[in-house]
Amino acid sequence: MTRDTAALLRPVQDLIDALYEGGNTRDEAQADSLSRWLAITPVRLLPAYEDVIRQHVRWGWQYGEPASAGSSERQAMQRALALLRQLAPSALMTALASFHASGYLREAALRRLRECTDGSEVPFLILRCNDWVRPIAELAQQAVRERLRPAYAMHLLHSYALLPPLALARRNDLSILHRDVCALLRSPTCVPALLAACQDDDRAVRRGAYQLAAEALASVTDDDGAGLRRVLLQALTSQDLWLRIWAARLARRRLYGSALASVLQTAGRDRSVPVRREALLALIDDHPELEKSLLDPCASLRSMVRFYLRKKATLPFAAFYRQALDAALAVDSQGPSSDSLRRVSIALDGLGETAGSERVGPQDSSRSEAGRLQVADSDDAALARTLLYDPRPRVRRSALRALVRMDSHAERTASRDLREAALRDPSPSVFRTALTLLTSELGGAVLFHVGAEALWQCFDQRSEASTRRAVVRALEHFARWTRLGYLLRACASDDDRLAKEALSACQRALSAQIYTG
Repeated sequence: MTRDTAALLRPVQDLIDALYEGGNTRDEAQADSLSRWLAITPVRLLPAYEDVIRQHVRWGWQYGEPASAGSSERQAMQRALALLRQLAPSALMTALASFHASGYLREAALRRLRECTDGSEVPFLILRCNDWVRPIAELAQQAVRERLRPAYAMHLLHSYALLPPLALARRNDLSILHRDVCALLRSPTCVPALLAACQDDDRAVRRGAYQLAAEALASVTDDDGAGLRRVLLQALTSQDLWLRIWAARLARRRLYGSALASVLQTAGRDRSVPVRREALLALIDDHPELEKSLLDPCASLRSMVRFYLRKKATLPFAAFYRQALDAALAVDSQGPSSDSLRRVSIALDGLGETAGSERVGPQDSSRSEAGRLQVADSDDAALARTLLYDPRPRVRRSALRALVRMDSHAERTASRDLREAALRDPSPSVFRTALTLLTSELGGAVLFHVGAEALWQCFDQRSEASTRRAVVRALEHFARWTRLGYLLRACASDDDRLAKEALSACQRALSAQIYTG
């Protein structure tokens, strides 16, 4: 919520002045001007407007009885009260007067708003329910209760951002009022309004409508939960990530059987990792379904699936990925496609992540088994080295990652392949992946064998800004006086972002303590 005083006050300052002067010729003083203003002003900003108007604007006197005010202030208040009696209940100036610092004007504005019946008055009535003057708060609460009927469901939903604070209010106990409002919105008669509000442009309204609709439909006694399933499937098509996570999580708790399976199937294909994770957590006890997720595109989800599967049985994960890779390569050889590319890359990544998981331990005495696994590991490394020359960058990236992880005794081979890929691969993404592996996966030791001069040659030869910035970051792993010369040359780059990053790297190098001995 923005609290920029000037930005909030600017569009209503002249309206406040007009009310203070008693002018009623403005368009904002006419009927229906409030509904037009609310159509372009988010309801969640109304508390901010209230704070700004009450604290930064003086309308007449601020405190005390009218008798204690000066004659000019009394006249100003009389003009304002007289104007309120002339204004239409649905006028914007009537609603803004309910934010006045004086309780007399707030009460007069509230009584006028109470006469409005088009629903635009609802958010202002809700705000006044927690007024610090008890008679005004009680009047507002009574006005809200008068509107607790299905005809006002859509108007209450449009003010949903103001409802949760009612349950947390400490000045007045509004928990019962909040409970009654939510009970009305969860009633079966309000379900059509809830489903319509699920398409609202306001995020708070949309989320609240989905939650209330789910609670309303969950209470309906249907055997297969069809109503709740439709709402959750609709939520999974939303662009709001929070809604999709909520839908997958609620399905785990409320749905069963075919209804749960249909929702989880949709959630399992979601583009976002948190949503797919929620779907996987619902399948922990379902061994076949969980095993399918060993080929999820996300490395963290694959790791989570392997963790839960290890609790159930000892599965040869490396053999699973080896078989998946063979099958993907067989399909790819018949005709490359985006799907076969994705499967090859995921299987390669999984094979690298589970490298060595099949190695025999001290308790295994079968030399033939140990020899078989060693041959399998060497075959996997040989296949990964072959795929380093695949024409598709995504496969080459996966092969690089797999080679580093496959065999702890093959660091020289892996580093040699990585060096060649880092210096010669034409793809910027493969080059950056190789640099990342050189600086992190292998502890940075191999980077020193590559040399700062070789990295600088890559900097000169490549024109991609992201690739050159990756080289600058890699140069920071070298000794201070080795990297400073290259970093200073990078500061002369025409790319402002690259030059700024190189300058920051120079400052970090020079700010470190120098030991002269």
